[in-house]
Amino acid sequence: MKITVLGNGSASPTLDRNPSSVVLEYRNKLYLLDCGEATQYRFLEHNISFTKLSYILISHLHGDHFLGLFGLLSTLNTWGREKELTLVGPLGLKEILITQFKYQQTILNYTIRFIETQSVEKQQVIETKDVTIFTFPLQHRIETTGFLFVEKMQDYKLKKDKLPMNIKLEHIHQLKSGNDVYENDKIFYKNSDYAKEPDAPKQFAYCTDTIFDPSILAYFNKVDLLYHEATFLDEHAARAASTFHSTAKQAATIALQSDSKQLLIGHFSARYTEINSFKTEAETVFSNTVLATNGLVIEI
Repeated sequence: MKITVLGNGSASPTLDRNPSSVVLEYRNKLYLLDCGEATQYRFLEHNISFTKLSYILISHLHGDHFLGLFGLLSTLNTWGREKELTLVGPLGLKEILITQFKYQQTILNYTIRFIETQSVEKQQVIETKDVTIFTFPLQHRIETTGFLFVEKMQDYKLKKDKLPMNIKLEHIHQLKSGNDVYENDKIFYKNSDYAKEPDAPKQFAYCTDTIFDPSILAYFNKVDLLYHEATFLDEHAARAASTFHSTAKQAATIALQSDSKQLLIGHFSARYTEINSFKTEAETVFSNTVLATNGLVIEI
């Protein structure tokens, strides 16, 4: 899994912080999480191919998380896209898009498969042969969901230098499935001799726009990477609570209590002219913290 940060700002615009957007690339497919203004320009800036875009997931209907969607969908249409696109988002998003396209008289060349989310309980929204994606409720001023990506267990890795020259294809499939190969009720190929266990499945959790809420720990644990909003520093904790946002220290507390391996913080308020203080504050609680700077790439 490769994560690229396309935007790390919050609602008020600044010249050096784009609004919220993160893209996850996995097995030649792109999953876009939130789509703030000018997200399509960030695709171009970071040389990310539109053609690989398969899924768009919108956490909630505040403008800094979805206003770039109209331009992106229109550009895909202008460029002749015909492949179906899956759009995951809250109640109201489909209606907004239909109204937008109606009054700008746009007819899409491709189909949008819309999956409506709810913010009551954990929900499986996407399952492919490689990954399962869940939503889970976040506590914000309007209905908001986080997203959890869970990689499926991969095949066992063959020790190619150990394989016999005449091994049958069916025996290779059995070894890749983690099984021993039997003939006449006796082990013919012992799995551990010819294959090794796959890496543990990777997990990525995305928690944007939420008040500090330890109840979300019920939805994920021991993830390889946790993205958690950190709109404010701890000196403005009261402001964070009143606007249903979190501080850097609170984001770090969620990372610590969920036993996450790495924390990525973003969604920084425009009131702060520099963001290094967010990392410093978070590291007092959780040392493996990274700032979501525009264009940052993290490989899981």
